[in-house]
Amino acid sequence: MINEANAHPFETENYFAMHNGTLKESDYRPVGDITDSEMMFRDMDKRGIAPVLRGLHKDSAYAVVIFDKNTQDFTIARNEHRTLFMAWHQHRKVLYWASERMMLDWILSRYDILRSQIVIVTPHVLHTFNPWDVNSGKVPSWSFTELKPKIAAAAQKSNVFEKVAGGPQSPVPFQSWAEQQKAKAGSKIGCEKIEEE
Repeated sequence: MINEANAHPFETENYFAMHNGTLKESDYRPVGDITDSEMMFRDMDKRGIAPVLRGLHKDSAYAVVIFDKNTQDFTIARNEHRTLFMAWHQHRKVLYWASERMMLDWILSRYDILRSQIVIVTPHVLHTFNPWDVNSGKVPSWSFTELKPKIAAAAQKSNVFEKVAGGPQSPVPFQSWAEQQKAKAGSKIGCEKIEEE
């Protein structure tokens, strides 16, 4: 049952965090009012964000937005089982996000918010940024940490990455608008432009 105790965002010792998805790990089975999401964030307090996300079961689904109380940075990430979309206000230093593109577009349109193009977060990459670096209508300065899922890492080592039944496939070569801009500066961006309908 949803109540104030188990509603997002969760606060742990180090984080304010939100999760969309279902976790398959037995360690994160809900207990009373404590949800699988809250248990995962508590584990992140102990082991860190990247180690926890890397270790998730291949069928666990996640899209997370995490604010680190110590560094004052936001970290966003998702896997192939969930989407996560973002847009920036055209005239203010505001970043918007939602798990569903149509919901993000609808809420921003409903309130006549002038926004940038909507972008989708690349799966299996931690995107970390300082909220003070968000500029009007522009992608903030990100730092990236690749998250190779357990099954993908094992398959790559055995040279059968594309043959893993039901597992992740090799990424399709694609350079988004943001990646093209960052490539000129020698760094990688982790989101792809979504074309307007």
